[in-house]
Amino acid sequence: MSNEESNPSLKVTDYRTVAQQEAAAAAPSHAAAAEESENLSASQRPTPTLDFVTLILSLREGALVALGLVSNEELGDLPADFAAAKYQIEMLALLETKTQGNLTADETKLLSTVIYELRVAFVEAKKLATRT
Repeated sequence: MSNEESNPSLKVTDYRTVAQQEAAAAAPSHAAAAEESENLSASQRPTPTLDFVTLILSLREGALVALGLVSNEELGDLPADFAAAKYQIEMLALLETKTQGNLTADETKLLSTVIYELRVAFVEAKKLATRT
């Protein structure tokens, strides 16, 4: 008997696609801002938007780079640094714990989804590294 049959009130929802859609929606505005700031000198560049979602996405990007899943334009593909990736994921988990009850529903959902995705990516990258 499956979990759903034994407990009809149990509902499992996969929020991975929600986080990917939110990140994709935020990407055009971030890309446009990045392109605009490249044309300005360092003193003329605008300060990036400081909000909780930006913090989450920044830590997510750092973890993906550490896992070797995002290449650096200047340096090319970088080898995986599992200690750095683990640190980033643990930092996000700490934020989740410390901000519990203080976030909007969307922020809570994004944070838990990002942590889940990174943990899965970490395990898959680690498996791949041990095979080669």
